[in-house]
Parts: sequence; structure tokens; C-alpha cells
Amino acid sequence: MEDSIWTATLAAFREKSGGTDPVPAGVAISAVTASLALALLAKVLAIADKKNHLAAILDAARAESTRLAQLADDDIQAFNQYMECKRHGRELTDAVRKAIEVPMEAARSAVRGLDLCAQTAGVVRGLTAADVGAAAALLSGAVRAMLLSVDFNIREMRSDAEFSSAIAAERRDLQRASEEQADAVTAALNASIRYARLESRL
Repeated sequence: MEDSIWTATLAAFREKSGGTDPVPAGVAISAVTASLALALLAKVLAIADKKNHLAAILDAARAESTRLAQLADDDIQAFNQYMECKRHGRELTDAVRKAIEVPMEAARSAVRGLDLCAQTAGVVRGLTAADVGAAAALLSGAVRAMLLSVDFNIREMRSDAEFSSAIAAERRDLQRASEEQADAVTAALNASIRYARLESRL
């Protein structure tokens, strides 16, 4: 059983990320970022919940944050399994499939997180609204990074065209959903800023 990156300090994780070991790399780092972004969203929701009855969104944000934390570890394990197969000349299809499925699941989770941000941005006012925007920006960047990894890993999946085609189609849907949700958050926050300015003039 490999150690979880979550048992180390943040400084140790940063040092390992900048070292010469192949992992943690893009997907794991993006999953960590997305997990922290959703923890930030959960903080905002916990503060605002007393007035806005946001318990369901809060629970969902916490669940996605936990899921992404696990997927960061899963990505490291999937890559290590891939490298182990490659070193010993074993069949790579299952290992490559896993290396694609993990970032895809992480991207799905992050997109769901963006939807939660969009729901929250419409009801949260004041300084905490900026944290909703920050969470959405971090999630949006994480999705792009995860899907970039998927693009490269699909190229290794030469023996399973049907699987690759299905993943490529869903990958496009996830990118589109991510962009739409990020735009929805921006629009809601801009409306909140206009409302605050109008209130200040009254």
C-alpha cells in the first residue's frame, strides 16, 4: 500500500512535485488543487448556510473535495502501475485505461464542483463571493489540466479504439460544461458586484 500524499506536509508535497520522481505530476497536482478549491467553497457555504439554507450544496462540496483528494492518490498509483507494466514488458492496455479513467473521473468531479460554484454564486453576497470566484477559477484550471493529460494518454490506447472514442467524446462534453459553468459563475459574481454598487448608492 502506497503512502497517501495527504499524510505528508504541504512543504513536502511541493518539494516532491518539483523533484525528479515522475509523480506526483499534472493530474495529482490538479486534483489536490480542485480538492482545496472545493474545501474553500465549503467554507463559504458553511458561513452563508445560516441565512440561505445551503446544507445540500455544502454536503455536495465536501463530498467532491473528499473524492478529489482520493483521486490524487489514485492517479499516482495508476501511473506507477503503468510504469511497472512498461518496465517488465507486460500488456499495457489495462494500465493505460486506468491512467485515463482516473483523470477523467477527477475532471467529472471538478465539473460537478463548478456547478456547485455556479449555484452558490447566485446567492452569496459580500466579500465571501470572491472566494466562490476563486474556487471556480481553480476548478476550471484543474479541469483543463486533467483533460490535457487525458488527451496524451489516449494516444497510448491504440488497441482499444471504441474506448478511446467514447472517452474523447465525453472529454469534449466535460470541457464544454466546465467553460459554461465558469461563465455562469462570472456572470453571477458580476451581477453581485453591480447589486452591491447599487445598494451603496441608496
